[in-house]
Amino acid sequence: MSGDVALVSAAVDALVPYLTEAGKKAAATLGAEAAKEIAALWAWVKGKVTGSAKDAFEQAPDDTKAQGKLEGALEQVLEAEPALADELRQLVAAAKPEAARLVQTITQTQTVGDGSVGIQSAGSNNTFNVNKS
Repeated sequence: MSGDVALVSAAVDALVPYLTEAGKKAAATLGAEAAKEIAALWAWVKGKVTGSAKDAFEQAPDDTKAQGKLEGALEQVLEAEPALADELRQLVAAAKPEAARLVQTITQTQTVGDGSVGIQSAGSNNTFNVNKS
């Protein structure tokens, strides 16, 4: 489920600029393909989420409460039908390719008694490069 939370958040993040007035104007300059991918994502979401969560987000996509309602509704959809996560993941990756991969650089200094290196990690599919100076 934790992977679904990140996926749902990435989906909503991709949709916010698309549905705002500024985003609609920017879509004209994005190019037909990029706008088509985001439109496909929104069509999928509208097909799966109905009612007040969808309506509130559509009316005020930059409202964080409306975003949260849509995220909650999408999480419920994915809980009910886990196989849909793959569909959503593909749509998000097409609409917002940078959401498919997160690269984060963290510099951490840690003193460990015997000169070994300590790493803290959260999440999954993490990779580490350790340089001992």
